[in-house]
Amino acid sequence: MARRNGKIIKYRKPININIGVVIFAFLLLYLIFIGVSYMKREHVQMYQVTQGRLSDHSRYTGIILRDELVSNTEYSGYVNYYLREGSKAGVGSLIYSVDEKGTASSRLVNDDAELSPENLAALRTRLSQFSADYDPMRFSVIYDVKYNLQSSLLEYVNQSTLEELKRSAENLGSYFQLIYAKKSGVVVYGTDGFESKVYTDIRTADFDKGNYKRTFTPAGQLVEAGKPIYKTITGNEWSIIIPVKEADAVRLSEKKQVSVRFPDSGVETQAAITTFVGADQKPYGRLVIDDYMVQYYDSRFIDIEILSDTPAGLKIPASSIVHKDFYIIPASFLTTGGNSQDQGFLRETFVNGQSSVVFEAPQIAYQNEDYCYVDKSVYSVGDNLIKPDSTEQYKIGSSQSLTGVYNVSRGYAVFRLAQVVARGEEYVIVAEGTPGGLSVNDYIALDGLSLSENEIIR
Repeated sequence: MARRNGKIIKYRKPININIGVVIFAFLLLYLIFIGVSYMKREHVQMYQVTQGRLSDHSRYTGIILRDELVSNTEYSGYVNYYLREGSKAGVGSLIYSVDEKGTASSRLVNDDAELSPENLAALRTRLSQFSADYDPMRFSVIYDVKYNLQSSLLEYVNQSTLEELKRSAENLGSYFQLIYAKKSGVVVYGTDGFESKVYTDIRTADFDKGNYKRTFTPAGQLVEAGKPIYKTITGNEWSIIIPVKEADAVRLSEKKQVSVRFPDSGVETQAAITTFVGADQKPYGRLVIDDYMVQYYDSRFIDIEILSDTPAGLKIPASSIVHKDFYIIPASFLTTGGNSQDQGFLRETFVNGQSSVVFEAPQIAYQNEDYCYVDKSVYSVGDNLIKPDSTEQYKIGSSQSLTGVYNVSRGYAVFRLAQVVARGEEYVIVAEGTPGGLSVNDYIALDGLSLSENEIIR
């Protein structure tokens, strides 16, 4: 029996290719490639055109200046007031008294005095207004309210004993003096040093509320002769001084009147406006108002809004604006050619040295009475245009820039005219209905500089 060969041969398994796995792997790699390419690609951000107006009102904190006459007392003694702060006094109205010994003042401090229902209602109203407008960040206002309530309370109480004091004034002699108003106006029992300041003296440091101090002498306290005791606001006209930036100063200098809103009350009014350079050589604005002075008689600082007066139109981002050069062609060269109603131009061409004229109807980006604006891709410098029914010719070459945006509503970039009528920091307003311009709901490129004419949007 023959012996078998003892050599072992390793079995090779045949390669079995699954076509489904290959196709799946190919598709997976393709999708990964597309995804990576998409993420790396710079995408065009779009903005949908809407109607509107610029609503970014300018907010300022201003300093109030008025015609204020400070009155100093000629006597030393204990002071008492007989007119509520904020009331209008006529010439000869009793304002306050000075009692050197304090004997007459003790008669005014009457624990048995009763307030009328009208007086109590007025005090409740003042407290309610303070409670509604209270701001914990302005704690110093509490002292102003306290002084106002004291002067109001003493006015109501003192009225009942005033006639008696007048009758006994002769018996009290020089120890008791009644002081009457020498000028008519709104009476304020507090001074702050701004009464004599003119608007050209204003500087940045004046707007620091931390350094602001108001002096007030409460009723019943001792006052020295020669000290300010009250002031009179003698006119209804008042002005608000505001600090402005250089750019705002230029913009406001072009206006004579603006609309102003007081945020605390919502009241709106008109103000004459001028700009000037202050004592520190910085720009300021001066708003002159002839009403609502009484509402702010005891305020030196005030928050205001200058309302935007921009016209309505199409509101678009400022970043969308681009400038593009176009060839300008005299509008008199425009004609109708062929069997259509399309308008275009007659261009001279040469074939084998022979001159001929062809009609072309390029898209006109903008047209006025004098010129048509045509994209530079249509013609070349030196092209010769023929005027209809004339021997007059025009050589292409002159160009001008137009302001516009890239409309991407059709999937590619098309320049559209944008006539800007108002500018803000982030948005501009363009005229609606401009021939060759934008319409509501058009989509435009948010960054106009990122595109070029006819570029496909990805």
